[in-house]
Amino acid sequence: MSMYSIGLSGLMANQIAMNVTAQNTANMTVTGYTRKTVEQATVVYGGSGNHGAGDGVTVASIRRVSDQAAINRLRLAGQEMQYSQTYMVGMQGLENILGMEGLNISTGFDEFFAALDESTLSPESVVYRNQILSAAKNLAARFNGSMSQVETELSTLMQSQNQSIETLNTQLQNIAKINEQIRAASGQGQDISSLQDALDLQLNEISKSVGVSVLTNSDGTVEIATKSGQPLVSGTNVAQISLDSSVGGAYNTDLLLTFNGQTVSFNNPKGGELGAIEDLATEQYLPMMEDLNNIAAGFADAVNALLTGNSATDLNGNPGQALFSYDPNNPASSLTITGITAEELALSETGSVGDGGIALAISDFANQTVTIGGVDTNVYDAYAKIIGYVGAATQQAQNNYNTASITISEAQSARDSISAVSSDEEAANLLMYMNAYQANMKVISTASQMFDTVLNSF
Repeated sequence: MSMYSIGLSGLMANQIAMNVTAQNTANMTVTGYTRKTVEQATVVYGGSGNHGAGDGVTVASIRRVSDQAAINRLRLAGQEMQYSQTYMVGMQGLENILGMEGLNISTGFDEFFAALDESTLSPESVVYRNQILSAAKNLAARFNGSMSQVETELSTLMQSQNQSIETLNTQLQNIAKINEQIRAASGQGQDISSLQDALDLQLNEISKSVGVSVLTNSDGTVEIATKSGQPLVSGTNVAQISLDSSVGGAYNTDLLLTFNGQTVSFNNPKGGELGAIEDLATEQYLPMMEDLNNIAAGFADAVNALLTGNSATDLNGNPGQALFSYDPNNPASSLTITGITAEELALSETGSVGDGGIALAISDFANQTVTIGGVDTNVYDAYAKIIGYVGAATQQAQNNYNTASITISEAQSARDSISAVSSDEEAANLLMYMNAYQANMKVISTASQMFDTVLNSF
């Protein structure tokens, strides 16, 4: 091969190398970009005989510098990060509700029992009796407000679940489209590195919604399944995720997965944001709502039982009436006082106007037990149990989030140490390729001069 052709091959190869370096430098700050390197190889056709210098150089490949283990680690870290963040925010919402001064149920109990204690000084006093009604109304309002806030927080979670499902379905479609583009480009021998970057970004985003397992095919395409092995993307088939409406209920977290015409339940574990929402609903929000309902119903029933007992009489000597009423399906939200008047409060157990035995017995609930959710316990202890559990769960969620933050930072650093663009490295490469380019230009120029010299010799 001629000196001219050899120099031209070097010129072209180093031109491509400079283009790749320029591409790396231009995308230095682009999220998810994977740097590329040029693999050059000597061309030897073997047709130059014993005195052949060689046949020049060619670009064997443009290689995407990546490590699949680091990519998988980053994707898993992103899934754990999204799960822990969603769970932490949800727990902080519950803790904030319990910390609201106007919703503190213990304070409501304090006021109610204090009003009863005062009334025992003069049970016939309408003023004291009105204080009992006012304190009872305030206590009911605290139950109502607490439950309303929890329901609002849970409804917000359900909205996030719907948005996450919608986003997930779009992302699965995007994965299928990128797969098709990669398949077509691979078939034509085109560079697929940019498409692979886009694929990794989409997979990272999907992992934020739900945990996935990824299988990479030889042509660069991927197949995706849930952590339990249910297919999400395979070939041209793409799954559709939806809420299972057959289960019913405003706070339903059960999902359905439709794939290739077959619809089945979405098996656990879910992972990601969808997994965190389900765990928050089933492990935290719904149990707390049940606890509040049990406390409201148990306390109201205990108070009403004393006020309507056989020996309880009001100021007019009439049998006692209930103070509280509620909807058995949702006691805390519906708890209220009846239309009872101050005179109709049956605080006497002897029939004497000056007797406050019933008021004293109710105030003893501050220290005694009542039946709450089938268990005999003190109302303060029952509420303190909620506060303690939520506080501990919130702290654990914060710790898990902190751990996940460290993990994803380390995973990102591990990925970047292999795949991220280094400005110093690219500058050095650019200088090397420029020098090689100029040297090959000099070879071509020299070959041209030699050719001219030969022509001019005739």
